[in-house]
Amino acid sequence: MEIRRNERNATIAQTTQMIAHDVRKPYLTLKFALKTLKRVSDPNTLKVLQEEVLSDVERAMSSVEAMLQDIVELDNEKKPAMRPISPTKTVRDAGSSILNLNPASSFSKTNRFEHRRMISAEPEQLARVLLNLFENALQALGGQGEIRISTSEVKEGIGMVEFCVNNYGPMVPSDELEKIFLPFNTKKEKGSGLGLAIAKKIVEAHGGRTWCTSTPKDGTSFFFTIPAASELDCK
Repeated sequence: MEIRRNERNATIAQTTQMIAHDVRKPYLTLKFALKTLKRVSDPNTLKVLQEEVLSDVERAMSSVEAMLQDIVELDNEKKPAMRPISPTKTVRDAGSSILNLNPASSFSKTNRFEHRRMISAEPEQLARVLLNLFENALQALGGQGEIRISTSEVKEGIGMVEFCVNNYGPMVPSDELEKIFLPFNTKKEKGSGLGLAIAKKIVEAHGGRTWCTSTPKDGTSFFFTIPAASELDCK
């Protein structure tokens, strides 16, 4: 028990250091940009600064904001304000966001929608789940490869829409599958170990469940379910 507690404390300390580093980076870049702006008067140079440096700052700050949101969500016990939303639109919007946040990555994304009904969910929280799963898949692929997203309807109680985010990156060992959604559980060089834990917490707050499978044939797949609404999805 003591060994496990010490390992967890070490992981939390390491994660805190990583967050501090990632929070510091965009502000150092912004500080450099502001200093440069004070010295530059040439319009062409200003344009380059705006397109390159400031866009880097914006992406870095978006990444930090997402990380801080994960930390906030970890202790958030507020019940989601659920309403009917389109799984199709939510998946497409989250896919566009992950592309914008990772412009240097060369990966493709494939959608397969086989659901009929809308879902009952809080839009921002469901988007957070998808973004965390997309980011996790992108890290597993090393920024290159294909991420496949599919939806289907399953009979669980009142009826659920099942989401699957799949990739063919490194397999997850069978003894890690049960621990993969635990907070601060990560072996990645860049990763807080919070993304999957937050995704699980949000899904369960909606009345759904999460799980993961990983095989050589089918790759690594993250599944989650969200209650279906009565309205049909226009897609």
